[in-house]
Amino acid sequence: MRYNLLKRQKIWRELTWTLFERRQADMHWIANRLPDECCVVPVFQDQCLFFSCLFAAVTKGTPCLFLSDHSLESIKRLRSDFCCIHLVTDRDSHGTFKSDEVLRIASTTVDSVCNSVEKLVMDPAGDQIVLKVFSSGSTGIPRFYSKTWTALIEEARMIDRSLKLGDHARHLISTVPPNHMYGFSYGLFGPLHWGMSIDAERPVFPLDLRRVLLAAPDSAWVVTTPTHLRAYMESAVELPKLAGFICSTAPLPLELARSVEERFGCALIETYGSTETGAIAWRHPTQGQKWTCYDAISISMDEQMRVYAPHLPLEGQSLDDRVRLLDKSHFEIIGRSSDLVKIAGKRASLFELNAKLCDIPDVKDGTFFIPPKKADQPQDNIRLGAFVVSDEQDPQIILDELRNRIDQVFLPRPLVMVSELPRDANSKLPRAALEKLWYAHFDKGRALI
Repeated sequence: MRYNLLKRQKIWRELTWTLFERRQADMHWIANRLPDECCVVPVFQDQCLFFSCLFAAVTKGTPCLFLSDHSLESIKRLRSDFCCIHLVTDRDSHGTFKSDEVLRIASTTVDSVCNSVEKLVMDPAGDQIVLKVFSSGSTGIPRFYSKTWTALIEEARMIDRSLKLGDHARHLISTVPPNHMYGFSYGLFGPLHWGMSIDAERPVFPLDLRRVLLAAPDSAWVVTTPTHLRAYMESAVELPKLAGFICSTAPLPLELARSVEERFGCALIETYGSTETGAIAWRHPTQGQKWTCYDAISISMDEQMRVYAPHLPLEGQSLDDRVRLLDKSHFEIIGRSSDLVKIAGKRASLFELNAKLCDIPDVKDGTFFIPPKKADQPQDNIRLGAFVVSDEQDPQIILDELRNRIDQVFLPRPLVMVSELPRDANSKLPRAALEKLWYAHFDKGRALI
C-alpha cells in the first residue's frame, strides 16, 4: 500500500497552511545531502522540518535514530553500535557531534529550491526498519529497539480506533519532542495518519501554549507530560478552550488530573506504553484507575509481563513492568520488577512508593531512590532515599505524612528537599541523573546507609 501522508494532509503552522510542494522541496534538499548507508539522528524544534527529515530518510532507506540524550557517553556508544551517524537539526548547537557529522537546516534553507521538483511518495516495504529508538535509561543503560513501517502504521490505526481524537477536534499541539516514541506516535505521526492537523511549533511554557492555542483555527488536543501539567497549574496564564489533554511519560497523580480537568474544563486522557512495544493502553484517570488495552493488544503476566499484538514479534515483547490483570482487556500497574525492594523481610515497589509520595499535599514532584552502595556495604543492607520538590521546606512534615501512608521500614533516610528533579525533556528520570544529584548532596565516600 502506498502512503502519501503529506499529499493527503496539510500541516498547520499558526493559521498558515504549508503547501505540499514546499515540503517536497525540503525533502529533496535533505535527501540529496544525506550520506548513503548512514543512520540519521533528527533533532528539531520545528515539527514540519522533523517530519520532512523523516520522510527523506524513509525514501532513501535510511533509519532514523531516536536518542534519550545526547551526552558524550551516549554518542560514543552510538558510534560503536553504528558505522555511520549523521545529526540533522535546525539548532545552532550540535553538542557532542563532530562537525562532519552534522547537517544543519533552517526554515529558510530551502527557500531558493525550486518547488516544481518531482513528487516524492513514501512507499516503503512493510518490513523496512524506519526507526531505531533508544530507551530512556531510567533503569540503567539505554537500549535500542527497531520499528518497521508496518508496526508504526498499525500502531497509529490501533490508537485511532480506541481514542478517536479526530472526532472531537481536528487540530493537535504537542509539547513533547517528536524523537520520543510517545511524542512521535501521539504528537506527529499518528495525528497526520488520522487526518488531523498539527502545529509546527512545540510550545514548552504556559504562555507559549496559550499563544499557539489562540492561533488555532478551533479547539485542539494538547499532547503533554505531568511536568508540563504541573507548570500549567502553577502558572497564572489562562488557556483558551481546548479539546483535552493527552498525558504520558511519567506517573500522573490523581489529584493533579482532577485539578487539571476542573481548571481547564476538559478531559485528560492518560496513556501507557513503552519504547519496546509502543502504545499499550489508556485510561481516563478521574473516571477510574484501571487501564484499558488498545484493541490489538493482549497481555500475559507470569514471571514477567509480556505484550502481544499483530505488529509485535510473534512471541510477544517482554517488559520489566508488573501488572495485575483484571480481565483480558483491563489491568492495574503494580510497578517494575527492577524496582522491587525488600527491607526487613517486607517488599514494596518504588512505583507505589512514588505514587504515595506525590499524593501528599504540597508535594509538587518527588521520587524514591536507592542510593549507590559503598564497596563494603552488605548486599542485603538497603536503605531508601528520596528527593522532594515542595513549597513545604521542612522535610520532617513530609516524613510525618509518609509515615501515615507507608510502612516505616520504607521511610526515606534521608529525604532531600530540592528545587527540581533532573527530568529530561520527556519527564523521565535517568538513573545516572539521579546518582549525580545524590552525589551533589553527599560525598561519594559517605553515601548514607
